[in-house]
Amino acid sequence: MRVLVVGRSVLPFGPHVGGAELAGYYLARSLAELGHTVHFVTDVGDLQGVPPGVVVHDVSTWYKKAISGGYGSFTVWLVQHLVSNLLAARMARAVLQAEDYSFDVIHGYGNLATLLLCISDRRIPIVYAERDPGPWEGQYGRWPESWVRRWVFRALDVEVFRRADHTTFLGEVGESEAIVRWGVPRDKVTTIPNGADLDLFHPDGAPGHEERWPQLEPGYCLFVGKLTSRKGVDQLLEALVELDIPCVIAGDGPSRRDLETLASQLGLSGRVRFLGSVPRTQLPEVYRKAAMLVLPSHADTMPFVLLEAMASGTPPVATAIYGIPRLVKDGRDGLLVAPGDIDGLRRAIGDLASDSQLREKLARNARATVEREFTWKAHAQAALRVYEGLLESRRPRAGIQD
Repeated sequence: MRVLVVGRSVLPFGPHVGGAELAGYYLARSLAELGHTVHFVTDVGDLQGVPPGVVVHDVSTWYKKAISGGYGSFTVWLVQHLVSNLLAARMARAVLQAEDYSFDVIHGYGNLATLLLCISDRRIPIVYAERDPGPWEGQYGRWPESWVRRWVFRALDVEVFRRADHTTFLGEVGESEAIVRWGVPRDKVTTIPNGADLDLFHPDGAPGHEERWPQLEPGYCLFVGKLTSRKGVDQLLEALVELDIPCVIAGDGPSRRDLETLASQLGLSGRVRFLGSVPRTQLPEVYRKAAMLVLPSHADTMPFVLLEAMASGTPPVATAIYGIPRLVKDGRDGLLVAPGDIDGLRRAIGDLASDSQLREKLARNARATVEREFTWKAHAQAALRVYEGLLESRRPRAGIQD
């Protein structure tokens, strides 16, 4: 099968690369490892490890580089997404023309880019990967941001749901909302969860691994992710006030300065450490040294960091939102709390910190769950089933005459 994967391409591969960009890469890589030919449209950055069978097309331009330097305001975020989607759509069209439209399926990750492809050409089945929770699923900062996100979702995402041949979601919540709220036919939506890189993230570490964070003493609670209001890191800090456990925060973002100030005001500066952005190749060590991952998000789908921690043998404490309960079964693979419940978050962190047997049980089960259900190979195989169904529906039926 020949597949054109059109990545979201908002940020280049590097320290700030996002989940949608990584998902596109892992899909392309896994499809190639299964014997298929893939063309991958993305902002290459420092992307490495592209296997045979994947042809990469770089959307980067000088003006895109100027706006892709990392985190900024919500306005910068909007400009980044607009420019990146337009460039991805333009590159995808160029690839289609150069390859004489010889693809079986187009799989898009950007809402605007996929919509433009749906409008311009319908010779090839188009699959859209919805990566984000609906804007009604959680808190997104101040009201202007919430309003804009809702407008964009209605104007772009919902329109893609209706125009694309198929849409995949990371959790059943998104799938149900598309059917019930937006009237998308049930046979046009599928839930395909994220996967984990089991070679990179492992409880024992990679052979010959060089320690990059010797200054980190094992046994801390860990947060990994972009520092924005919807990630709930402020509530993590408040939950830590009455607990005696160090905390490491790996990530950067527009809320970092406010969070550092809050940590100081709460008297936590001596035991909360902000690492800033950590290269992905160094995260396995940071996960393995942690006693637990804490992810108190208000809005999320199925975060990479949750899968990565579980694959590393680090039990999670997370909020029970969107696709997270499908991944984490409370008391089996980790502990779940309600979003915004600081007391519940404090109890869960305290229970894990004080009970080594519970941590070990959850860690074993978490790794086993990821190995069994959440690999990128399984993700690619599920996507292939969608592709095959679309191609089958387009084949002429026996006995039907023109």
